[in-house]
Amino acid sequence: MTARARARCAAAVAALVLILCGLSAGAPAAFAAEGGTDGLAYVALGDSYAAGYGITPVTGQPVAGCSQADSDYPHLVAKALKLRLTDASCSGAVTANLISTPQNTGQGTARPQSEALGRDTRVVTITIGGNDAGFFSTAMSCVALTATGPILSKSAPNCRSTFVTNGKDALAARIAGPVVDGTSAAPGGLTGAFAAVRAAAPQAKVFVVGYPTIMPNPANTPATGCFRASLGGSSLRSLRMSDGFPFTNVDVAYLASIERDLDVAMRDATQKAGFTYISTLAASATHSACASSSSAYINGITLRSAANSTEVTPGGLHPNARGVAFLVRSVVPEIKNAFPRRATTPTPQPSSAPEWPVLRWTIGLVSLLALLAVAALVIVRLRRRTRDT
Repeated sequence: MTARARARCAAAVAALVLILCGLSAGAPAAFAAEGGTDGLAYVALGDSYAAGYGITPVTGQPVAGCSQADSDYPHLVAKALKLRLTDASCSGAVTANLISTPQNTGQGTARPQSEALGRDTRVVTITIGGNDAGFFSTAMSCVALTATGPILSKSAPNCRSTFVTNGKDALAARIAGPVVDGTSAAPGGLTGAFAAVRAAAPQAKVFVVGYPTIMPNPANTPATGCFRASLGGSSLRSLRMSDGFPFTNVDVAYLASIERDLDVAMRDATQKAGFTYISTLAASATHSACASSSSAYINGITLRSAANSTEVTPGGLHPNARGVAFLVRSVVPEIKNAFPRRATTPTPQPSSAPEWPVLRWTIGLVSLLALLAVAALVIVRLRRRTRDT
């Protein structure tokens, strides 16, 4: 066979290979992303720790007096995950306000927070329970004159002595009972609140966010204690304090133990409800209100005298901007992991031709036979030319 003949055969074979490869590839596959959080309906519930009490500017939502900040952790979580946020959190809320009891803020009346939920709700965060325990009001009543007392609100050396009598701790008992299960006067508690959320948002994934460390545990308490008053003014009329931590050494340890009790109670109630608990207590242990102002996640207490009274500036013993950022870092990965993105199984694009696999192999066979016939004809003609010459 001449070189020209071999070239013609090679071209025929190459054409055949291209046809068969194209046919065997089939229709192009389609890939699409599923899951993820983009556009999901997100409802935030809770008290001042969810609402960002003390941080400005405020949203005015759900009503005036809720002190809800537009940079509270729900708003920042929603922005990070591209969620559609309804923020029903309101400072001062208790579990009853989440279930069915409207909340009077002094400037308006907020509807029960569970009314913000619906069948389209896919993500819920909750921070609630601290006000049921009376933890924050109790802490504010424990302000003391010195590291050894006495406290200003009562004739007692410290708060612990007013709650623990004959070996019984009234504040701890409040957490174990009413905070978890409510009372006849205020039914609900964490158990009732979580049941209300599940009933109102059956399709949602619910994340209960615990309180960060306010009072340091013993391992993170300086040997000299945490007492920090920095009182100014020449009299009660001019009394002032800036970012203080005016608690006795006894009360720091006592209130830290109450925080741990509350964290455990929230965790247990969350798990019984089948929700996800995000404890922030241990991760913030070195950033309590006792820590330096450059590392604390929690504000100290700031007092200002006004007329014949002394007022506490909003935000005392609540997360500062650094603390809110910490809460966001704690919450975002948990929600993201609950809604993973994944690729769908590749599927052929729809084709108007019926039975595509059969059709393509039929065409391939016909093409093969035609090419073989052409190759045979070329060979025969070449042989005849060779013989004639």
